[in-house]
Amino acid sequence: MGMSVASLIISGLITILDVMVIIVFYILMANSGEAIQKCQNDYPANSSAQQQCINDAVQDALGG
Repeated sequence: MGMSVASLIISGLITILDVMVIIVFYILMANSGEAIQKCQNDYPANSSAQQQCINDAVQDALGG
């Protein structure tokens, strides 16, 4: 009985952590989406400068 309660608690904590990771990921992607849109507006399409700007925006969003 005690083992099943512990496993339920652990699985609940893992589920909560999974949801938190997904929420943080979507927040980061939303923030980088605005920066990527700015890159697309500020630089010529498919230029190396635009690609570098997008790479930098994604790295910033991921904390790199």
